[in-house]
Formats: sequence, C-alpha cells, structure tokens
Amino acid sequence: SILNNQLTLFDPPSAYINQRQQPSGTRFGGNAIYNGENRPGGAMISYMINKPKKEKKEKAKIKEELKEKDTDTEKKPTVKLDSVKLEIFNVDGDLIRTLTQKTPKENGLHKMYWYLNEKGVAWPSRRTRTRRGGEPGGVTVLPGTYKLRMTFGDQMDSTEVKVQYDLRVDMPNDVLKAKYDLSKELEGKMNVAAKAVKRLNESKSIVDDYKTRIEKEEDKDKYK
Repeated sequence: SILNNQLTLFDPPSAYINQRQQPSGTRFGGNAIYNGENRPGGAMISYMINKPKKEKKEKAKIKEELKEKDTDTEKKPTVKLDSVKLEIFNVDGDLIRTLTQKTPKENGLHKMYWYLNEKGVAWPSRRTRTRRGGEPGGVTVLPGTYKLRMTFGDQMDSTEVKVQYDLRVDMPNDVLKAKYDLSKELEGKMNVAAKAVKRLNESKSIVDDYKTRIEKEEDKDKYK
C-alpha cells in the first residue's frame, strides 16, 4: 500500500548535535592524509513519492471542459507537484523551519536533510539581494522532539524526530539554553544591522543616480 501512496514520510533515526574538533598535526587534507567519509550531518529525512500519471484526454472531452470553464465563474485551484515541502515544529507547536526540495524526477525513496537549525535572518551585505534560494538558516535548536510535516501536492504526512546532544560530552541543559538565548540575541542585532546596511545601499543608489544625471549637464562649471 505504501508503494501506491502519493507521499509517505518515514520515521527518521535520532539526530545528534555533534561537537567537532580540528585534529592535531597537519591542517589540510591535501597533505596525503587519509580521511574517512562521514555521514551527512543533521536529521536524515526519508520519504517516498509516487507522482500521479497524466491521463490522456480525448479532443471532444477537452472541448467540453473548455466550454465548462467559460461558463463557470469559479476556477478550481491547480495542484502543483514541482516541489516537496518539509516543515519543522518545536515542542510548543511553533513553525521554526521550512525546507523545500525540487521534486525528484523518479518515483521511489528519496532523502532530505535538516541541519538542526531554525529559520535565520538576513546578514549585512554590500550587495542588494533580490532573490534567495530559500529561507536562511539560523541558530542550532535545543535537544528535544520535533514534529515533521511534509507536503507534496495536495498530500500531507507527518512524523517526529528526536534531537540529542553529542553523547560523548556531558553538557548541562542550562548551558545549552544560555548559549541558545545568546545566539538568538546576537541574531536579532544582526538583523537590525542588515536592515541598516540595506537602507545605506538604497541611499547610495539614489546618490549615484543623481550624480549620473548631473554629469550629463553640458555646463561643466555648473556640475562642479
């Protein structure tokens, strides 16, 4: 029955917030050092999709449908199957992260990774960004159980993932909470700085525009 479902979200294994350390000795991996391949970090989300087949319609039937569309005032919303969306909710039920992935070409089992972070904010940049590939990543979440909700077309499935801290390290929860709170405070200040830099960029563009228009004046003394 799973193979016939349009969307199935499987229960993921526990995810771990790892502590990593630069090994002593040599610094760069290009110095002929053997490096083992690690599993990708974060929560590994496995899901299965079964895209509905497009049925061929006869010309007469298409004409009838076009006539009905002309007479009907209300149009049915089209179901988009171009992407798979994953939403992560915390213990309080708040949406903390939204990830999207382009729909795989083939039906079957696929994977998506959540890197155990919340939705972030834009950072200060000299360039004005008009488009983004997705929402920016933010601070690392605290250990706990998080709800996952996946949407594909008009189908939806949900499960939970358990997030744990590195089992090799004895880390008190109050220390993690203090680090989390401080990171959120820093993120807020970074967001204010980003808005300030954006306004500076906009002001600079206005000044440059004035300068370009004034330079076109024939009277050079007037421009000076």
